Amino acid sequence: MCENLYDKGIILGSVTACNVYCRICDMTEILVLSTTDTPELAQRIASALVEANEAACVNIVPGIRSVYRWEGKMCDETEFLLLIKSTAERFDAINARIHRLHTYQVPEVIAVPITAGDPAYLQWIAGSRFQIPD
Repeated sequence: MCENLYDKGIILGSVTACNVYCRICDMTEILVLSTTDTPELAQRIASALVEANEAACVNIVPGIRSVYRWEGKMCDETEFLLLIKSTAERFDAINARIHRLHTYQVPEVIAVPITAGDPAYLQWIAGSRFQIPD
């Protein structure tokens, strides 16, 4: 599993460090972060991901503030954060769907491995209650 996540760029650093410091080698669950500028777009992306069985759950967190530089200009914007729970195997599909639906030229799509959690919840994310299409 580490090699798969490492190859996809989901984890940085050495595979050896992964084996020593976390349980990711036995886990496939990931948390994908993305932001939108409107609640409607956040809802559209969240619904599409869950409907397509690419995510077990998506939380929409309103009212976050993002400070960044875009095309040489400082920006300070209110955005909506998507917390997308899924598996590493579905990352490419999630990334593609977000890019298809998003209005940003370069949408945020960042995946981090879930290294620990309630076993029943992690099992649910991994697929005991949502289907992964072939």
